[in-house]
Amino acid sequence: MSKEELLISDYLAILVRRKWVVVLLFLVALVATDWWARQETVSYRSRARFKVQRQMSFAALTDWFMTGTGDPIVNYVHEVTSYVVARNAAARLVAPREPTHEEIVRVRNATAAQRIERSDIVEVSAIASTPREAADRCDAVVKAFIDEHDRSLQKNAREVLESIEESYRLLIESIKQRESQMVGELGHQLAVGSDDDMLAPLRLRVVELELQLQELRLSGNYTEDYADIVRLKNQIEKLQGLLQQKVETEFERRVKVKEYDRFRQLMDEKASVLVRQMEEARIATDRKSEIVHILEPATLGDPIGTARMRKTVAGGMLGLMLGVILAFVLDNLDTSVRTISEVEDIFQLSVVGVIPHFSMNDVSGENKRSKPSTRSLRRLLPLESLATLRSAFGRLRTSHASVGGGEPLYEEESRRLIVPFAPNSPASEAFRTLQTNLRIAVNHAPQKVIMVTSASPGEGKTSTLVNVAITFAQAGMRTLLVEADMRRPQIHRTFGLQRERGLAEILQGEIVWQEAVKDHADVALGSRKMAELATTPGMDNLSIITSGNRTTQPAELLAQPMFDILLKEWDAAYDVVLIDSPPVIPVPDSIIMAEKIRRVVLVYQQGTTARQMTQRAIVNLQTTGADILGIVLNDLRSYWVDPSESYRYKMYYGAAK
Repeated sequence: MSKEELLISDYLAILVRRKWVVVLLFLVALVATDWWARQETVSYRSRARFKVQRQMSFAALTDWFMTGTGDPIVNYVHEVTSYVVARNAAARLVAPREPTHEEIVRVRNATAAQRIERSDIVEVSAIASTPREAADRCDAVVKAFIDEHDRSLQKNAREVLESIEESYRLLIESIKQRESQMVGELGHQLAVGSDDDMLAPLRLRVVELELQLQELRLSGNYTEDYADIVRLKNQIEKLQGLLQQKVETEFERRVKVKEYDRFRQLMDEKASVLVRQMEEARIATDRKSEIVHILEPATLGDPIGTARMRKTVAGGMLGLMLGVILAFVLDNLDTSVRTISEVEDIFQLSVVGVIPHFSMNDVSGENKRSKPSTRSLRRLLPLESLATLRSAFGRLRTSHASVGGGEPLYEEESRRLIVPFAPNSPASEAFRTLQTNLRIAVNHAPQKVIMVTSASPGEGKTSTLVNVAITFAQAGMRTLLVEADMRRPQIHRTFGLQRERGLAEILQGEIVWQEAVKDHADVALGSRKMAELATTPGMDNLSIITSGNRTTQPAELLAQPMFDILLKEWDAAYDVVLIDSPPVIPVPDSIIMAEKIRRVVLVYQQGTTARQMTQRAIVNLQTTGADILGIVLNDLRSYWVDPSESYRYKMYYGAAK
């Protein structure tokens, strides 16, 4: 069987059917969340603000801009929430003993820091269980940050000074090493005078020799081969070679000296810078380069909201969602039939009657015309369920009153008779519709005997049967109502009759059936309510045969040929015979009677019997060859009906006159 696609109205119908599941989960989640939110301990938050002011020279500030990385304010925010600060703050709080790791973690988790927007101010907050504890914790964190900040600055200053002193020492060693190298290479020449001072005698001697050579040549008395001329030329050549060698040597010396001079100049400049930095570093070790100004000391802790309302609303919404999900799950797991079209589709039987739900107040005539506010309240609260409990309590009280062998009172049992006591109600009109359908179904049948049964107990077959019997009688048809359910008979209680001298005695041959027939006169002998019932129009057309004395073998009695004879005689004596039988599944009585009667009406109440059990009952009845005239949907509520089928009884009939 193919399943139809669910529409929005189908989903809404499911929610209406399971509304109490949704409401219950919603309320449970709402109350549980509210209780849980109330159990939370109120915390307190303390706040403090500080600002770090830099005190450094222009050169140091330039160096910081050239080498520094990151925003210092952001660094301070991270430092405040660091483990080191938390450890020092915890040590302040638990002094003189050392803090445990759990205490340090607790302080760190309770501390937060943030930068005030568009400023150089840092706000520190701490959370604790009391206002004083929160203030102490916040103050301890701020002071621990200041101490750690100053300690870090001092440590950095000492490290910088040591680094500069080491650089200066290495510079001096480098100068000394280079100077020793120059002395080793040039020796005494490093201190010799200028170039002119060293080469002047050689140049003067060369000039003197050239003058002598020139005088000999001008005299004209000597040739170039003259011994004095040759001697002078040789001396001049030697002196010039020596002079050239001296010039080259002096040039190399001068180059090295100039390089050394440049090296000394650079080293002197670097040394002067290092000396200045050492002086600044020594000053930094003696004073703070950054001072922390506490702008706002730690305040007394303010209570922190637990967001109870927000948590409660969130819990309620979660419960509502879970309720909706559970409603759809339960509806999917529900194996009972839920719509009229589904009944006909699954059971392959036509619906011959739809009986709406009616309460005890409808039968007794109380609150026939409720106020609009009352009707709205009835939609919200399960008043019918309360009425059912009241009815059950009344039956229990009645059973206690009957202890000692007497028959119980019938005031509560008569409440199932809505046709005579509330003839204008929607339920009464539904019973008349059912009577019309049954009358048409058996009008041309050779036998006008109808058996009314159900698949399982508690589906309202007896209530359906007695009301339909009264509608047949009110229609002017001679009607016989037979209480063939000898295991748990209810018809005699409904009409206030004694069960003795009934069907059991007839089948056992103790009396003839005419002696067992009871009519409106017997009904009138009951209580005041029964006397009112006996005078209802049409009751003179109704005859009743009760179940008779208790018997341990009802199935064997019904299987006797005597029952076939009774059916024929009843069919000849009355216009319609209605037989109340036990449920099909628990006992075999209905199967035995269905084989003889052949005309069966099955009562089905949604939510009472699973569809598999109802299908099994139909199969069992059809196996006997019985003709199932149709299904009567009993105790139908407005949310159960498919909106497309337009079964809106109260809207259709309006208020009772």
